[in-house]
Amino acid sequence: MAVTMYDYVAKLLSAYESTTGKKISKIADGMEIPISNYYLYRNGKGNPTAKTINKIVEAIQLDHPEVIAETSAWYLRQLNLEGNGGDSSD
Repeated sequence: MAVTMYDYVAKLLSAYESTTGKKISKIADGMEIPISNYYLYRNGKGNPTAKTINKIVEAIQLDHPEVIAETSAWYLRQLNLEGNGGDSSD
């Protein structure tokens, strides 16, 4: 399983929304991203530039850095489960 940046950004934005409880329009505005593009990124579509990804990560790091750690840890667990053939017993 290769994690695409589209998937990672989408999961990151969804996790941030859940953590903050903020309205999507407020989040997009705070990240200086047009709301239409924000919806695309959140749904794993669109094509964010590196500059946009930096805006997203910076906003999350400043407000709730644990969201980045938790999202990254979730993906690492998925990769580990896949590498172990889905057997999580040790």
